[in-house]
Amino acid sequence: MIKIPRRLEDLVPSAAIEKVLDVLNQPELYQTVKDAAKKSVQDYSPVEKVQSAWQQTRLWLEELTGASSQAGAVEILNATGSLFASPLDGLPASPLSAYGLAKASTGFRDTSLQQQKAEHIAREIASAPHCVFASAVSTALGALASASGAKRCVVAQCDLSSIGGIGNLVRIVNSIGWDVMTVGASNGCTEDDWRIVEPGDLVLSVSPNGLTAQQSESQSNAALNAAKEKGALAVQILADGIFTHSETAPEFPLVDERIAMGAVTITPLNLLLGGPRGVVLAGGHDCLAEAAAVIAELGTGLDAGQLEMAARALRIHANGEEDESGIACLGAERIENLRDRVKRMAVQLNDFGPIETAEATERSSPVGPAPWQNYVMKSCAVKLTPRDPKALLERLAGDADQPRIMAAEESGHFLLDLRFIPASKDHLIVNQITGLTDNVESEVSQ
Repeated sequence: MIKIPRRLEDLVPSAAIEKVLDVLNQPELYQTVKDAAKKSVQDYSPVEKVQSAWQQTRLWLEELTGASSQAGAVEILNATGSLFASPLDGLPASPLSAYGLAKASTGFRDTSLQQQKAEHIAREIASAPHCVFASAVSTALGALASASGAKRCVVAQCDLSSIGGIGNLVRIVNSIGWDVMTVGASNGCTEDDWRIVEPGDLVLSVSPNGLTAQQSESQSNAALNAAKEKGALAVQILADGIFTHSETAPEFPLVDERIAMGAVTITPLNLLLGGPRGVVLAGGHDCLAEAAAVIAELGTGLDAGQLEMAARALRIHANGEEDESGIACLGAERIENLRDRVKRMAVQLNDFGPIETAEATERSSPVGPAPWQNYVMKSCAVKLTPRDPKALLERLAGDADQPRIMAAEESGHFLLDLRFIPASKDHLIVNQITGLTDNVESEVSQ
């Protein structure tokens, strides 16, 4: 009698899968394998066949693991064109960094060794002598205050706002237990405003802060210069900080450039870097070593799983991987490719079901609400004129086993902006709105 395997472990031992994934995660081999696979797909396999095979594999894996029956695992497709669209409270990580979290969390780990590895990678990427991981901005700021002995914080009034993924900066700064001196007004500061800085102060800057990129940079430079002149510690919270620029993304500030200018930076891992919730402190100031000791004593660092995920996320981000998954790659698609995808979707949705017309349109939209509103990205969207708005909203909301599609709304129209939608998800949007299966949709499109 032939025994039919019922579990993935019956086909391939889990230990073997882990070893294969570990080997493929080596940078020098990973790139070679990825290039070869990409060439193979381009030369021999139509995209439609690969997509169909992956869908069948995904359904099979979900059936094996029971993932499809788990309550609460609602997938959200963000077609608003805004990265920080409300009510979203998190950004997607890449599968490789998420796998690192899962792997390190399901076995015994030496957190100190994991921390050494993660800090080594962070130092290389940030070009900084010191890098420390902490659980939150408030934790990092408190550790720096304790390590430097700062009794007063000088900060621009316009920098104290609420930023999703970080918290309310007014409450965070006031929770440290030092004197807080705000300078300037809600629309920024002048160089003269920073003359009140004294030796021993901690001079704090925050980005984004609602100012234009040029105004924000000018303000942070003035704060940094004042700190240098008076022998104070300059700290910059860079919610928009990155380590490498993308051709299609806005000009977010580069962390290593701020460090080279003499600042100690606090960069959230869970925003543009695609890592776990937490921050990385980096810079050349000696107080960072003492701050690391404070974080260790208070137990407010990252655990082994989070450190592994952070290390992988930083490496993926710095290497500019082209995989369509994860925040490090979302938004990096060229406008020409977006135009083609939008035109194809508009043809498939036009005059169908609850949709009267569907047309391709180009737009520019902010990365998010205040204080992100001055970062704008060009994109393309399918502009839907509904025949039955209520029916269309129901299709976008989806059933229990369907993703929720978040669309932008403008003057009675719905906009499906594909800037932050992976290309492999386009067919899901079409199927859900039209109510067609993959096979029927393929026949209609042909």
